[in-house]
Amino acid sequence: MAFKRFNARPTSTTSVSSSTPFPLLAINLTLRFLQFIFAIAVIGLYATDINNARKDSKGADSKWTYAVVVGALSAVTALVILWTAVFGVFGKMYINEDPESLGDIGRMKNAVWVDLVNMKSLYTGRAA
Repeated sequence: MAFKRFNARPTSTTSVSSSTPFPLLAINLTLRFLQFIFAIAVIGLYATDINNARKDSKGADSKWTYAVVVGALSAVTALVILWTAVFGVFGKMYINEDPESLGDIGRMKNAVWVDLVNMKSLYTGRAA
């Protein structure tokens, strides 16, 4: 069968190891989360002045617009990386599992593919 490797059962789901040590993964995810929070803060701080200029019928200053665009790109980049990490962690745990014989595994396999769709849609949206 061409897809035999996808049907193979892992030796143990409790001993799944990642190529990235957990402390480094935790630090990376924490930094990406902070990147997202600060990017949203930048958008809010600079967009307030852009909105005030709009209300006064003035044009938006290009420096403020640039700061909002950088904040938006930073937020999207952080989200793509976070979704990639979620897909990687749970994909490694559940993609090769047999959903029929393990109960809730089918639900988790579906969740993994939803994670992938979220990551891909953010990446595609950013690239467009």
